[in-house]
Amino acid sequence: MRDFEAAWDIVRHIAERVEDYGRRPDMCVLEYNRVRLTIANLHHAGITRAEERLAAKVDGVIADWARSTTAPPPGS
Repeated sequence: MRDFEAAWDIVRHIAERVEDYGRRPDMCVLEYNRVRLTIANLHHAGITRAEERLAAKVDGVIADWARSTTAPPPGS
């Protein structure tokens, strides 16, 4: 990521969009421009379909965020 603000922006973006999933990834900003995201299940051994669905949702959110932050400004 380009800077600290962008790192926090993607964390906020993910948090807002996965709130209704009942599972939430652990997220933290490292250094000033890296985000660590962990999806785990503390109640069952291994990964369940719920974690797989959450991972797919997060992948989509990240892709949407990346497109929106690299798109040229309207009218350019």
